[in-house]
Amino acid sequence: MQFQLPNEAGCYNPKTMNDRTLQRLQAIRGRLRTPIFKVLLAIVLFILIGVTGVGLYYYNYYSRMIDRRLSGEIFENTARIYAAPYFIYTGQKLSPDAVVGRLQRAGFEPNGAASAEEGTYELSPNRVTIRPAVGDPLRLEFQKNVLTRIVKLDIGNVDEAWLPAELVTNLFDQESRRKRRVVEFNELPPVLVNALIAAEDHRFYSHWGIDPIRLAGALVASIRNSDRVEGVSTLTQQFARNFFLTSERSIKRKMHEAFVALLLERRLTKQQILTMYANEVYLGQRGSFSIHGFAEGAAAIFGKDLTAIELPEAATLAGMLPAPNSYSPIKYPDRAKSRRNVVLNRMADVGFITREEAEKAKKAKLEVAPMRVDATDAPYLVDFIREQLLKDFSEDTLIHDNLRVYTSLDPDLQRAAVDAVEKGLRNVEQQLAQRNKGRKNAVKLPPPQAALVALDRRTARILAMVGGGDYGASQYNRITQAFRQPGSIFKPFVFAAAFAAALDGPLPQTEIVRLAASADPALTPVDPQPTSELAVDYITPITPVMDEETVFLYDRDKIYEPNNYHQEYHGAVTVRTALQKSLNIPTIKIAERIGYDRVADLARRAGMNAKIKGYPSVALGAFEVTPLEMAGAYTVFANEGKRLEPHAVLRVVSGDGSIKKTYKHEETQVLAPEVAYLMTHLMEGVIDSGTGQGVRSRGFWLPAAGKTGTSRDGWFAGYTKDYIVIAWVGYDDNRDLNLEGARSALPIWTDFMIKAYQLYPPRDPDAMYFEPPEGVDFVRIDRESNLPATSACVDTYEEAFLSAAVPSDHCPLHTPAISEIIENGVTETGKGVANAAKGIGRFFGRIFGGGNDSKDR
Repeated sequence: MQFQLPNEAGCYNPKTMNDRTLQRLQAIRGRLRTPIFKVLLAIVLFILIGVTGVGLYYYNYYSRMIDRRLSGEIFENTARIYAAPYFIYTGQKLSPDAVVGRLQRAGFEPNGAASAEEGTYELSPNRVTIRPAVGDPLRLEFQKNVLTRIVKLDIGNVDEAWLPAELVTNLFDQESRRKRRVVEFNELPPVLVNALIAAEDHRFYSHWGIDPIRLAGALVASIRNSDRVEGVSTLTQQFARNFFLTSERSIKRKMHEAFVALLLERRLTKQQILTMYANEVYLGQRGSFSIHGFAEGAAAIFGKDLTAIELPEAATLAGMLPAPNSYSPIKYPDRAKSRRNVVLNRMADVGFITREEAEKAKKAKLEVAPMRVDATDAPYLVDFIREQLLKDFSEDTLIHDNLRVYTSLDPDLQRAAVDAVEKGLRNVEQQLAQRNKGRKNAVKLPPPQAALVALDRRTARILAMVGGGDYGASQYNRITQAFRQPGSIFKPFVFAAAFAAALDGPLPQTEIVRLAASADPALTPVDPQPTSELAVDYITPITPVMDEETVFLYDRDKIYEPNNYHQEYHGAVTVRTALQKSLNIPTIKIAERIGYDRVADLARRAGMNAKIKGYPSVALGAFEVTPLEMAGAYTVFANEGKRLEPHAVLRVVSGDGSIKKTYKHEETQVLAPEVAYLMTHLMEGVIDSGTGQGVRSRGFWLPAAGKTGTSRDGWFAGYTKDYIVIAWVGYDDNRDLNLEGARSALPIWTDFMIKAYQLYPPRDPDAMYFEPPEGVDFVRIDRESNLPATSACVDTYEEAFLSAAVPSDHCPLHTPAISEIIENGVTETGKGVANAAKGIGRFFGRIFGGGNDSKDR
């Protein structure tokens, strides 16, 4: 058929046209003029306009979203947690490599690095030069791993300085506890890039954001075959989903994903997309943290820097991507190995590796690094810090405002605390297993837990915190959340209240009424009987107390029948002995003498449970507190009677360097300094010759004061001139550990202290002794009579007393020789003999129920 072109007017010549063609054209013209066609044309145009409008809307919406997310910092500007700076001084045992390690953890880069936000360092033989972005540049010089010289380059030689604070972790919202290490493209090893492209998108470098064939598959269904190497989305689409969209499985989301991928390919290079993908990708869980980014994945799973991973490890990481938790080499090593081998085959198929290399890599053993809670984690303390920050900052501010949070955490002491708890728990488990060995029908118990908190003695800054044996298994922080009875570690507060009463004058002479215990334990106690025991004016370390079965009467008609541990009683004992042996009955009698309310009031002022009531049981710590509350209470003894609030956050700094908030904590004077020292002196005896002797037998010999505690749990509380440390062991369900604090918590406390002083040896050992304040007098005491010694007493010891309560009686069992009377004169020696004679009656009276007459004082 021959067609003619239209004339200049745009019309065909009817004379030259076929009649049939003319008829067809006339029919078409007729249809175009019909109302139906006009309606259909309007609908089509409306749809085209609508689609164009929707496309323009989403183009504008996603363009702005992409621009917003890609402007400035690409990843969330979450608050960063920094540890305390590291104190250094000349003569310190310290190696150049150790200094460089700390600088690297603080974000410093080698001299000449392109990016060094925090500062740079230069390492040369026996010398490290530090140039921080803010602050004085330093030069450190070493000889045989000893820091011999510190030079501030702008000033000159100095004796001490501080190394920059190390970065501990980043904060995220509670629902997404993420860990991420951001890397640049040049830090991505080629073997990992090849494994990623082979496994997920082998046409990555040639497509323009979407693969039409794979997109068609995505519109039909999501991934259904877990053995399939290639996903249905390109790497760009996956990045678009992970970074900009949700993980919802729907056709609508797939369409948005493809749209965003097209826009990303127009804005970013392939290298930029790969880099952002590598930092954002999800790689499953390790403990309670979700792992994001290949760098964090390499560290968490293989314990390696990303640049050090090899072919089998790269294939394993790439193979995890379709189902990170299902292909986790930590939880499912067989699945992970099988998946790794599939990726290796795919790498060989696309020519990234040879078949021989693939087969060799398949034979490699899948080695996963053990999970450790070390100084770079400190998860329990980080949780506590986050809770404190939320009192002053919103969660959105913490996530997006690039805050720097400077804390008191000491990374080395944190590591020592973790090691001590782990070792201590193994020791407890062995003891429990040995105890249950051979028992028929022994109840299978849950694993015990342990916790430790260490404070700086002078400031109450939290240096280390371990809230349990395994943070990955349980994020329950026993230091801050577990309310337990402190047991005998509370007893020092009973005696402190008794000593403090002496500063108010003589105790009022009141009649104490008790119930006499029945000879038959099955019978109830007999009628009340008055007693004059402890009818003394002052309670001192040598005040004698009867340790015997006793029934206490309180609130007129209520009774309390406590026992000593193991049902052992010692007769007449001094206050010092009662504390050193942790005797229950004498402790309650002391509280009874001064008034239970006085004890409860001191406990509340020391920061313990505000609901504590003045009952006899308060003397034995029969109320609930957290270990952190007890640590705060012990600051009273360790700091001359002042209570300091335990805290970890020091200051918060904004991204531009301005200070957002500085945390200050007021001191509260709870006890007189001389009373606090008296308790320190007594608790030194607990460690040297009491229930805490295990501290010495385990090798810790520096001056220290402490107290064991046994309730349903095991406790040890103690302090030196540097640290206040509380250790706790028990069951989460509050069942009875049935293991003394001396055998459960004390070993943990001691192990930590030994490690702490190996890390930070005292610069002046003589300064480690506790110095008495004014208002304390020392008196020689005869060990047999437990009264001030005469010159004839041979076996004596030195005891501390408040100046207001120094005893005037002397030992009645040993009198001076005649020669001494002649040598020193009749008058002075005669006074001593007279006082000794007076003491004979009081000595036996104090033991067997007699009281001191206040007129004789």
